[in-house]
Amino acid sequence: MISLDTSRCKKCGRCIRLMKNYCIAEKYGYPVFDYSVCNECQKCVSICPSMAIMVNNTYPEKISDPGKLLSPEELASLMERRRSIKHFKDKRIPKKVLLKIISSAGYAPNQNKNIAIIVIDDKDLIGEIDKSALSLVRKVYSFLFSLPPLTLFFKLFAGNLNALKRKMERDLFRKKHIVKENTQAVIVLTGPRRVPVTERSAPYLLSAMIYMAQTLGVGSCLMDSLVHTLNMSRKLKRILHIKDNILGVLVLGYSSENILNIPRGYKLSTRWNTGG
Repeated sequence: MISLDTSRCKKCGRCIRLMKNYCIAEKYGYPVFDYSVCNECQKCVSICPSMAIMVNNTYPEKISDPGKLLSPEELASLMERRRSIKHFKDKRIPKKVLLKIISSAGYAPNQNKNIAIIVIDDKDLIGEIDKSALSLVRKVYSFLFSLPPLTLFFKLFAGNLNALKRKMERDLFRKKHIVKENTQAVIVLTGPRRVPVTERSAPYLLSAMIYMAQTLGVGSCLMDSLVHTLNMSRKLKRILHIKDNILGVLVLGYSSENILNIPRGYKLSTRWNTGG
C-alpha cells in the first residue's frame, strides 16, 4: 500500500504531474492516491525529493551514489556465465543468503504485487515433492505410451513425442527423481487466478532471483514440471497452505558442476524496422 507522510511532503507536485489523470490526483497541494488503479509501481516513491511517500508505512532509502551502476561489461559477464544447474553439492544454503535472493524479487520489473513466495528448505518436504512429481510423470508416461494406437494418435499433434518419451524414461528409470539431487531449497511463486497480469509477471521475479543467486555463488534451475505437480496435488497444496495458483518453481543449491566456458554462436532472430 502506497501512503503519504504529510509532515514530510513539500507539495512540490512532482508525483502529481507524473501520474496526473491516472493514479494520483491533487488536493490542497498534496497527492491523493487512487488505489483502484494503482499497481504499486512505486515510481512516485522513487522520485519524491522529500522521501514523503511510503510503501507499507516504510520510508524509502536515499540512493547514496546515483551515478554508480554496473558497467555493461559486468552485467553481460553475469548473464553470459549463467547456466541451469543440474547437480548440487550437499551443502546447506544459509538463511541470510536465501533472504537476499528472495528480496531481489521485490525489485523485478513486473505489473503485479499479488505474487507470494514460499521457501521450502526442509529436506523431507522436498522429498515429498519429488515423490509426487515422479508419480505424476509415471501416470502421464503410462497414459501416453502404454497403448501403441494411442501413442500414434498423440504423435499427430506432437512431433517431439519421442524426445518427451526419452526424457520421461530418464527421470523414471535412470535418475528416479525429478527434483535435482541435493536441492537445498525450492522457491515457489503463487498468485491469484483472478488477476490477469499475475502469471505474466512471475517470470520477471524468477529471473531476478536467478541472477541474485548467481552473484552469491548459488546455482539454480527452473522447474516447470514441479509447477504442474504442485498445481495438481491437493495433498501438497494442503501441506504448504497454498490456495492460489502455482506460477513458477525455482530450485537452488551450490553447484557441483564446473562451468568453464561461455557458449558462443547462438543468436536470436532479429528484424529491424527502421524509418527514413
